[in-house]
Amino acid sequence: MLIRKKSDDLYDMCRTGEWRKSYTWTGKEEIINHLSVTNTILNVSSVMWRKKDYTEIFEKAGEYRVAGDWYIYYNILKDGKISWNSKPLNYYRKHGSSVCTDIKAEIEFNEICKIQDAISNLYDLPQVIKEKQELRRSFMYPLLPKKLDEADPNSNKKKIAWVMPHPGKGSGGHRTIIQNVNALLKAGYECDIFVEEDGASTPQIVRDKINNWYEKCDAGVYVGFNIQKDYDLMFATGWQTVDFVKKLPAKKKAYFIQDFEPWFFPMGDQYLITENSYRYGFLPVTIGKWLSYKMQNEFNTPSQYFDFGADLNIYKPLENIKKENAICFVYQPEKPRRCDYIGLKALKIVKTLRPDVQIYFYGSSASANVDFECKNLNIIPIKECNELYNKCKVGICMSASNPSRIPFEMMAAGLPVVELYKENNIYDLPDEGVMLAEPTPEAIAGAIIHLLDHPEECEKMSEFGKNYMKNYPLEKGFEQFLKAVEAMLETDYKEKSEIKALYKKEAFKATKETLEVCLEQAKQEPIHVDNHGAIYRFLRRGKNFIKKCLIKLGLKRERG
Repeated sequence: MLIRKKSDDLYDMCRTGEWRKSYTWTGKEEIINHLSVTNTILNVSSVMWRKKDYTEIFEKAGEYRVAGDWYIYYNILKDGKISWNSKPLNYYRKHGSSVCTDIKAEIEFNEICKIQDAISNLYDLPQVIKEKQELRRSFMYPLLPKKLDEADPNSNKKKIAWVMPHPGKGSGGHRTIIQNVNALLKAGYECDIFVEEDGASTPQIVRDKINNWYEKCDAGVYVGFNIQKDYDLMFATGWQTVDFVKKLPAKKKAYFIQDFEPWFFPMGDQYLITENSYRYGFLPVTIGKWLSYKMQNEFNTPSQYFDFGADLNIYKPLENIKKENAICFVYQPEKPRRCDYIGLKALKIVKTLRPDVQIYFYGSSASANVDFECKNLNIIPIKECNELYNKCKVGICMSASNPSRIPFEMMAAGLPVVELYKENNIYDLPDEGVMLAEPTPEAIAGAIIHLLDHPEECEKMSEFGKNYMKNYPLEKGFEQFLKAVEAMLETDYKEKSEIKALYKKEAFKATKETLEVCLEQAKQEPIHVDNHGAIYRFLRRGKNFIKKCLIKLGLKRERG
């Protein structure tokens, strides 16, 4: 005999907590939101009925060996209302030999599917409810005979799981993940997304963020790691997801790498922990060539990549936009790799030398406290990004790690780009559409001013960028990614490709003009004094003083 004080874990399958409060609903609301998924009314003795002739419904329910009561509830509620009392007022006894536990899994599964399908035909169910229906069925998969699994039309689909950090608004990394999940779905794969439990998010909250912040995605979305399927492949998508993927079951494990994340941290434990995430044998696929080059040469692991691309339906030249004497800067101070300090100093030099130029900041909700005139657009929709690129003369997007997608989107719109001349950028950025400058404020400022002062060079870069990016639509990257996934699933994934630098020019250096302004501005800034040494010496003297006092009092021995 099973004795339980409460049974909310049985009806609150997705742990939404919605049954913690009493409510009154129409029958239609109850059927769509609850009974379309599972039987949330656990035993008939807890039900008070309105007196009516239900003979026909009861007779039909007799055709079910397990789900007859479920059939009765949803048919009665089609033309009625329901009132739920959240207090535990009913007690019932369930024996281990009852029909609920003795019946064959195959019969139970068929009846679950039959009722779910019947309700789906009655009402237009939201996508989130359809996902809950599939989740309810998935609880039965481990118990089913093999023949049922083989008969399932989805059983031949390769199943791929993604373990992903919680979505963040404006996150390009999350957008790229979702785009590639959608590419897999379109190619006939079955995909589920798992995010870590945070005590607040439900699957619907996470799904809404994905759909609203990135693009609509029909993959399964789950909070927590209650894995109910046998996955053919599981992706880690960042260093913080690797520990979860190590422990979770899957036939093969992969690493979707968008950046060299150890560089996000100072050298130390966290740097090495993050670097070690590349040493667990996961099959890497990277965005861009540089990361694959790094995986192969530093971590001795075969790696495949897909090229940076742009959505050419969005990022493109616009004829109705008037060109301004303006530059735009990806300002994201919350991301150290975006080098906002160096960028702001460079833009101050530009504004000093070319005071008539308009400077636009965008890309973050953070305020911009600067001592020169600019306009902070904060986070803007991607269509407005394209409009911004079309009205500016130069775009600045700096990355001290893997390149951003943004320079490629700027090129697609015909906007010349200034970036940092570092190893991370020379493998993926073409030298005729981008100008790489030494990573000093005066060199970056010099590159911007050079382009502003040479409109013919800007025009040449603009035309090159537009034509170059015609060969790199997002769809090309998706095709390359799908080939990498196919190789992961079907081969040993051992091939190493030869990867060479794409950018051949030398770095743009500071000009005499920008050096002079930089020096003059430096004179006006207060000298920064690092008090760390002084504080350390003060604490050291205090420690020695206390030590001497303890020795005099006989509470501590003097050495030697």
